[in-house]
Amino acid sequence: MWQLPPAYFALQWAFAQEAARLADIPLTEALRRYTTLYLNLGGTRGFDPYDAHWQTYLTGLASAPNAPAWTYACYQDAWQPFVADFYGCFYYSYAAEAQTVRLHFINNAPDGHPLRRDQVGARQAELRALCSAARQAHPAARWLRGGSWLYNLPAYRRLFPPVYIATATPVRDEFPFLALWGQFLTGTGTLCEQPASRLLAAARHAAPGVDLHTLFPLQVLQPGCPFAAFAAFYSREAADTQP
Repeated sequence: MWQLPPAYFALQWAFAQEAARLADIPLTEALRRYTTLYLNLGGTRGFDPYDAHWQTYLTGLASAPNAPAWTYACYQDAWQPFVADFYGCFYYSYAAEAQTVRLHFINNAPDGHPLRRDQVGARQAELRALCSAARQAHPAARWLRGGSWLYNLPAYRRLFPPVYIATATPVRDEFPFLALWGQFLTGTGTLCEQPASRLLAAARHAAPGVDLHTLFPLQVLQPGCPFAAFAAFYSREAADTQP
């Protein structure tokens, strides 16, 4: 996966400043709770405020002449290429205790346009391969779920079984994740300037105590269905396209 651009960190910083005002919390707490910085800088999903990575960042931040520039420098130091078993534009993780396959998307399309109508067959073939691999690796899997702002897009939803998409419901507290913030990035990793500007404008005009979720153009939607039903859909799709 490409590195996030400096403009993305400037957006995160500007939003955190507004979030600190609106939620009446210290800026450092807003950075940890309402941006992706904690994970971007090497922290874990425990979001421990005393984590060594986070404390090192805050120590340098206190004397940094340019906070977004310091943040980006720390990100570059922490960044590592993302490694996963990719099935084209998809990969998965597995939660054994919940017997759940978690679906993830990444733009690995050669032309950078993975959701065009003429790419539906290619994406569904990738999902078919993912299901086959997940079934072999995790025969106990009982459930599949996703979670992303992308489920707001008809071009993304059409890739999936209707029974899966029908369950998609908004989820909260996704502020630390790209599942929410990815809507401000293009497929090639640059900042989507118009949505980013709208977010900041909404935050600047909001009153203290506002629900910060409402400031985002798109919310994270989380669908889920039995893994067997999800996998069977792609088997049927393959059969329907046979000559």
